[in-house]
Amino acid sequence: MPVISHNQQQFHLSHEEEEKLNHFQAITAFPGDDLPSVIKLLERDGWGLEMALSHYFDGDWKELIKPVEAPRIPDRPPTPTPVGSPTIQRNAMSRGPFVAADSNLVPALRNVKPLPVDYKERYRSIGLNKRNTGIWQLDQQESPFIVILMFLPKLLWRLGISIGSFIWGIITFGFRSHIQEGPRVFNLPGAPKDEPLPLSKTLPQMISDESVMERLSNLICKDMTFNDALKQCEEEFKYLLLIFVGDTNPVEGEIADVNSQRLLNQILTNDTVLRFLEEHQDEIIIYARHVAELEPWLVAKELKIKYTPECLLVGNVLNSNGGLNGVTKLSVLSKLRVSSPKKFYHSLKMVYDRFNPELIVSRTEKDELKLAREIKQLQDSAYEESLRRDHLKKEQRELAQEEEKAKRGRELEVAKDKKVQSTLNQLAWLKACHSRLITEEVSAAKSEKRATLQFRTSNGARLVLKFPGETSLYDLYVKIGCHLYLNYYRNDLQDWSKQILRRIQELSQNEEFLCFKDNWTGCRSDQVPQLIEQELFNLGDGNLQLGNPKMDFELISPFPRKKIDPNAAAFLRDVPELWPNGSMLVEEIFDDDADTDTDEEESQRS
Repeated sequence: MPVISHNQQQFHLSHEEEEKLNHFQAITAFPGDDLPSVIKLLERDGWGLEMALSHYFDGDWKELIKPVEAPRIPDRPPTPTPVGSPTIQRNAMSRGPFVAADSNLVPALRNVKPLPVDYKERYRSIGLNKRNTGIWQLDQQESPFIVILMFLPKLLWRLGISIGSFIWGIITFGFRSHIQEGPRVFNLPGAPKDEPLPLSKTLPQMISDESVMERLSNLICKDMTFNDALKQCEEEFKYLLLIFVGDTNPVEGEIADVNSQRLLNQILTNDTVLRFLEEHQDEIIIYARHVAELEPWLVAKELKIKYTPECLLVGNVLNSNGGLNGVTKLSVLSKLRVSSPKKFYHSLKMVYDRFNPELIVSRTEKDELKLAREIKQLQDSAYEESLRRDHLKKEQRELAQEEEKAKRGRELEVAKDKKVQSTLNQLAWLKACHSRLITEEVSAAKSEKRATLQFRTSNGARLVLKFPGETSLYDLYVKIGCHLYLNYYRNDLQDWSKQILRRIQELSQNEEFLCFKDNWTGCRSDQVPQLIEQELFNLGDGNLQLGNPKMDFELISPFPRKKIDPNAAAFLRDVPELWPNGSMLVEEIFDDDADTDTDEEESQRS
């Protein structure tokens, strides 16, 4: 038996109790100083691991193991002594018959233990299916002298009994010839049979009434093993009715167990007994088997049953046998009387009524613990679900922030790209304006026929210019666009240079464009191309090229209305509406993308 020492204290535990203590320590990881208290808690709960864990995690488990002091019993007044009677000297250590500490209020019942899990393998290993010599076999290597000493007293005892019976039979032969032989008692078989017939197949042969047979079959647990029935009895605080019957259907040459037959076809089939069992079938588990089968034979041997039939009622109740008071154990509550249906019913009902309140209290406490555990599990599940939802919301929020950040980044990229494109367009127009200044100076030195064209803008400005006949329609658009870009409608070349520098200054102050942000003060008009190239390099690190300026207007001939396309392959002299004279309307072209962005911004604001 294992001995556990702690601070000069020793605890003698069984191997099963030591294993449960190790499981308890692995689950709770209690401090080493709490070892004595934990052992007391386990002893209080009958070494039930589940109930002890419930009490431990409730937090106030140490209050449960505090010893409760019994109320002090007042001293019994002295009994008056009659005059003349001898005085009785009382010993100071003697106790009265009514002291509560002397009376054992918790009964000491026989304990019931489950069969080993590997009982079939153990049964085979000792050869019980080959030699019917009992559960335990002697080692063949033992000394023959020891074997003789072990069996000699039993042999002499049996020999003496046989000789005495023989002599008594001779003496009483003439006196008992007319007396009927009494009821025979059937002993438990020495070993189980190899292939016994189960009780479920012999019951129809014992019971002729099919309805009674069906009622009894529904009550008996046919497919439940003894360990399963015992476990259900222990965990659910139910009764377990063990019924062991002998050989009711013997082979030729054997005698039938008439007592077991009477139990099956008279007692258990009695209407009063059946109604009682049916009313309490949720509280009573019936385990009925032939003792010729291996499992019930081992159970009968464990319970020290000698005769058949035998009926025992088992329950998980308070038991002071082999432990402390207040500990529930699987115990044999009583042996039921099987001589008649009336005695069987009354003995069963008496034991049921005696222990039923205790089992109801235990069952209620177990249900309360189970309900508290389920409530705690639901609370933990709800808390975990709340954490999961919060985590999910956090992930969704972080994902939304990342998406918003990415969207903002894309918008910034698009806005920056638009700024770059707008800046490139501004630089292209500045380059075109400076190129017109050079081409006009060259064209003014030539003497050639020119067309006089009048242009009128949408804001009422009027512009009259002269163009050579070899001017392409695209160049016409560029020259008109330069006047619109500079918002200058005169043909003064000197003032044209000032307008270019003024436009550069406006661009440097406008945040919508990315050019001319450095110091450009003191720049001359002839330095404009170099300044444009420098801004183009700063804008794209030398990777950008300047294209043609974007036309945001159209030239329309009013009578008849006709649009003049900016065709670089068509010349002015080939267009009758423009040669030798013409009048044109300048109409602005609105950007569809800009209108769409404006509408979206207005819809979002609304």
